[in-house]
Amino acid sequence: MSFPPGRHDPRDVSARGHLPLPEALFVLGHDETGRPRYHQRLLDMVIAGALLAEPTITGALKVADGGLDVAGEPRNVRDLQLAVLRTVANTPGRYAVDEWLARLAPDASARTGESLERAGLCRRFTARRLGLFREVRIRYADPSVLGRTEAWFTHALAWADDLGQEDAVLASLGREMGAPPPAYADLPVEHRRHRRTVIVAAMDDPVRRIVSATHAAITATAFGAYQ
Repeated sequence: MSFPPGRHDPRDVSARGHLPLPEALFVLGHDETGRPRYHQRLLDMVIAGALLAEPTITGALKVADGGLDVAGEPRNVRDLQLAVLRTVANTPGRYAVDEWLARLAPDASARTGESLERAGLCRRFTARRLGLFREVRIRYADPSVLGRTEAWFTHALAWADDLGQEDAVLASLGREMGAPPPAYADLPVEHRRHRRTVIVAAMDDPVRRIVSATHAAITATAFGAYQ
């Protein structure tokens, strides 16, 4: 992933947390022209993991043996997170994390793109690739959104020692998508290993279980994380 010149300094921590996790990963999955960077199934699964991780971090969603539980009546949550919590609460039966990922993934990108559009941060449109294939793209209302999101991801993945759980999930799931940013790729092997350890340690066990299940689901669909 390359960083556009002058877009944003990746070492500037002010970019951290400027978007919710699913939206940040959605933005990472698109380039400056608004075209998807990666295969749609990969992006959907990564965002599905973020949709489950986000309410788990806040305590609104509990990871229990045999399934997921909503912790009481959701209050003061944004529309996209509320939709996920209601889906979990109103679906008959109990499903493990990997089953929930499979249920949420098919429209994860679409719902997250709609959330960004409602916030006025982008507009989605349909274009034709090679004049033949229809492709949904986005147009950023503020192009710096992409640069700030890349900066947050790079900082969390390669440098930050004071990782919060959102930082750790962004780094862990974001590194599933495509080539690593140069700041990470240029690190010595032992340093990259240390960064992965720091990122995993920053997550509580329930969040770690969701991220691990997402990794496993991605691997099972023939998409694997880089090292």
